[in-house]
Amino acid sequence: MILVKNPAGCNQAVTYLNQMTEPFTLALLLNDRTADGHDVSWIWDVDYESLAGNDLIRRILLSGDRAEDLQIRLKYAGVSKEKLYLSHDLQTFTTKLLSEEGPVFVLPNYTTMLLLRAELAKRAGKDAYWN
Repeated sequence: MILVKNPAGCNQAVTYLNQMTEPFTLALLLNDRTADGHDVSWIWDVDYESLAGNDLIRRILLSGDRAEDLQIRLKYAGVSKEKLYLSHDLQTFTTKLLSEEGPVFVLPNYTTMLLLRAELAKRAGKDAYWN
């Protein structure tokens, strides 16, 4: 899980992912809540185009309040719609995430990270890491 809050951080994560040498699944989660900042236009400054040509990406899972914005951004980046899976329901999304084969890299922004970590901890039967 790599927290992304702005284009600079997200571009660093994308650069890292483009250096992978084995197939993987990518999960992108985006909210626009107060703690995240309400303006998500920064996703247009991320080099998602480089992901479009990455044949090692099996699937891209999308979730969060602004998942459709990510879907549109990836469409304009040239990512095949067949690679995309979108779910707003966190339980459904997490089930899909956990069913993926091989490495899964998750790039959430702040509030989506908190929600996903809580859901993963609940499914693992664990308390939050700080407890």
